[in-house]
Amino acid sequence: MSQMPLAKKQLGQHWLEDSDSLRALVEAANIKNDDTVFEIGPGTGTLTQELLNTGVKTVALEFDEQRFADLKIKYKDSRQIKIIRGDIREFDFSSLPGDYKIVANIPYYLTANLFRILTLITNKPTTAVLLVQKEVAQRVCATPGKLSKVAVFTQLFYEPCFGKVIPANLFTPPPKVDSQILVLQ
Repeated sequence: MSQMPLAKKQLGQHWLEDSDSLRALVEAANIKNDDTVFEIGPGTGTLTQELLNTGVKTVALEFDEQRFADLKIKYKDSRQIKIIRGDIREFDFSSLPGDYKIVANIPYYLTANLFRILTLITNKPTTAVLLVQKEVAQRVCATPGKLSKVAVFTQLFYEPCFGKVIPANLFTPPPKVDSQILVLQ
């Protein structure tokens, strides 16, 4: 039985505890020691811990007030992480260094907003590794003749590629669909 806190359905929370999947997310970002990684929605901190284990400086943006408070306590002695409470839809990306990377297990309901934001901001990440619905990853990586609006706009600014598929049963609670790591270079 998972020791994870109760997920809030209205915030699209699904906790990923599988260490192989978490490592796959981190490895897909090709992180170097001097990188700064921006994590969107750290939740319980399982992905955050994998990032910190690499030695990188991490900036984590959490919307949920309780998860934010828990993370502040959990990492109160760490100089390696800055935890911010806020909404990704209102975040000032110019506050990040010019060569940052994004690694995130984002709530599915924010996916379209995040793709829009990533195409509009001037301070774009060098790499974005996002865990999204498998169908969304397939749409973003589509080829000409099968491109959706999100694929066209994303492909104007990034080169997308597939990462590992993460089955729904590895999340608590399990979502209704499988997820896939999507890498945007």
